[in-house]
Amino acid sequence: LDQALKVLFDRHAMLRAVFRWEGGKPVQFPGEFPAPRAERRSANAAELDRIEGEFRAAPFDLAAGPLLRVRLCDLGESRWCLMLRVHHIIADAWSLQTLITELFEAHGQLRDFGVASLERIQGTFEDCVRAMPVPTSESDRFWRSVFPKPVDPLPLPFDGDPKAEPTGPFRTLQVDLEPQVAERIRRRATEWGVT
Repeated sequence: LDQALKVLFDRHAMLRAVFRWEGGKPVQFPGEFPAPRAERRSANAAELDRIEGEFRAAPFDLAAGPLLRVRLCDLGESRWCLMLRVHHIIADAWSLQTLITELFEAHGQLRDFGVASLERIQGTFEDCVRAMPVPTSESDRFWRSVFPKPVDPLPLPFDGDPKAEPTGPFRTLQVDLEPQVAERIRRRATEWGVT
C-alpha cells in the first residue's frame, strides 16, 4: 500500500502541494516532504465509527502538508478498512475517483508484478482547462448574464489562515425531519459515501 501511495505521490504534483499566505492570498508551493505512508491500526467493527471520526477530525496544515492521509484498519479475519482523506483544495470528487482507481491499480500491479506501470498522464490540468471549449449552452449563457464579471472565490470560514475570522452574514436553517426520513437520508448518504 505504501508503495502504491508513493506511485500516486510521484505521479500527481497536486498531492505534493502546500499553500501559504502571501500578500493576503493563498499561494501554491511544492511541498518538501516524503510520500505519506498508511497509518496502520488494529480495530474491531464496533470501534470503526470512533476511529473514522478521529481520522476525519484531525486538521490539515495547509502550509506544511501533506494534504493526503491514509489509515488502514485491520479488523481481523482478513477484513480491512481503508480510510483515505484528501483536502478539498487539492482534489475534487472527480479527482478523488481517479486517485482511488489509480491507488488500487498501482497496488494490484505491485502485488502481482512487483512494479507499477500506470499509463502516462498526458498534459497538465492547465492544458486541459485551456483546451476546453467556450461554454455555449443555454445554462452557461444564463449564468454569464447573471455574473458578467468573474466572481471572487468564496472564502470559507477558517480555511487557510487559522487566525482569520469568518465573514458573514451567516444563517442557520433548522429543519425537523421525521425519524424514518432522516434514517433513509443517512442510509443513502452512506451508500453514496457522502455526508
